[in-house]
Amino acid sequence: MYKTIWITAGVAAVLLGLACSASGAPTETSQQHESTAARNQVGQTEASGSSGSSQQRLEPTATPQDDGDQQRGSTPAIQGRLEPTTTPPGNESFGDSGQDSGTLAQGSISSFQEEIGNAYPGLLSLPECSASTQLTIAPLADDAYEMILPLGLLTTPQWVLPSSHVYYQLVREISPSGGYGSPAIADVRAPADIRILGVDSSESMGGPQGDYTDYEITFAPCQGRMYKLLHVSTMNAQLQQLFDATEAQSCTEYGGGTTQNRLCVKKLNLDMAVETVIGTTGGKVSSAMDLEAYDLAGPSLAYANPARMGGRVESLLRLKVACPFDDFAPEVRESQLARIGDIGANRLRTAEPLCGEVMQDIPGTAQGNWYAGGTESPVGWNQQLGLLHDYIDPTLATISIGGILTGHGNWLFEPEPSGSTNRDFSAVTADGTTYCFQGGTTKQSSQAQKLFPGRLLVSMTSDTEMLVERQDGDCAGVLAFVEPVTYQR
Repeated sequence: MYKTIWITAGVAAVLLGLACSASGAPTETSQQHESTAARNQVGQTEASGSSGSSQQRLEPTATPQDDGDQQRGSTPAIQGRLEPTTTPPGNESFGDSGQDSGTLAQGSISSFQEEIGNAYPGLLSLPECSASTQLTIAPLADDAYEMILPLGLLTTPQWVLPSSHVYYQLVREISPSGGYGSPAIADVRAPADIRILGVDSSESMGGPQGDYTDYEITFAPCQGRMYKLLHVSTMNAQLQQLFDATEAQSCTEYGGGTTQNRLCVKKLNLDMAVETVIGTTGGKVSSAMDLEAYDLAGPSLAYANPARMGGRVESLLRLKVACPFDDFAPEVRESQLARIGDIGANRLRTAEPLCGEVMQDIPGTAQGNWYAGGTESPVGWNQQLGLLHDYIDPTLATISIGGILTGHGNWLFEPEPSGSTNRDFSAVTADGTTYCFQGGTTKQSSQAQKLFPGRLLVSMTSDTEMLVERQDGDCAGVLAFVEPVTYQR
């Protein structure tokens, strides 16, 4: 009989701390994987609106208060300005235009941008995006990282489906024995005159990496572009002071055994001048710093089912993911694109777009993202299935499995232009054919099953639903389902 899986995403998927890393891909500790998943979970449920923000000038000479001694305010955002020691030429008016932070800048603001602006106070009082708001330096110095992993990274279980950010693979220290040690600590720099709109903190206590705090910083240089820096290890003193003095919109505690985690979401409003050191990344906690970008004024990504992206604000942002390098000054953009690749595989991405692709759905075909569960909400990674193309060499097809069918993993193979065996996913349609896939191999060093275990049968029953089953054997035998799983867009 057919087996249809109906499971909603829950905190259980968040709490699964599986420390898996791709060969050469950025390693995430189990705590980091949990914090990333928890951020997504909180983003799906938090309200997108804001009751406004109080205005307070951040005095650089003020002494930071201990968390336990702070008087928390009643509003989610506190105003502050980080004063640079010198003002870069041409930036004299940034953040001091005379506008109140709640006043919209002149120009056309879409309803979508208003929605995001409600969630991130301070966004819509920024200038319109133009050549003068381009990012002019990379967030890391050239000698701080080796390569940049592109959009669309696949490394289970963290990313069964294509990742939405790029990864700066940090330079690693050399241990006394001559091998690689921990990633070196690197300064994280403001890539332009920016406004920091929010900071999420993930505190981990009692885990194998020791106690640490991992920060995710949201910023924007203008109304139409927004960015997130992930895996920032420390923040500069003034940003830390403002963060400590700001009331959290929400805090979530989770964990098990000796490891406990606390995720807090805070909205800020703090201007920083280009080249200001925001904080640091690297060390024992993370081997990469991530950068995610959103084109708030551009078209939405054409996913087959946009409802899968999550709750109100997070779903809107996921539909607007863009290449982070698009708005860098040309020479800075090109220098970063020239380093797109995978240090573990020692290869560069040469296919266009060099930045990679986060959305691979082709409606009416098997290519793209699939889910075992209802169609109106996100599901946990174990219910995800990706029939995709490789993030470094997109001529290779990838079967990426979160679970249910077999243990999580992804397997590469060369797609065939015809026939029913290893057919390119873009040619698999609801034509009544049962397609068979076999022989895939993995490049994930931590993956238990290096060769795909047996064969995978796929048959689309409509443009939005298909039957999938893993079986022993190869594609030479009779192709018949026994107990398939129903996946939907």
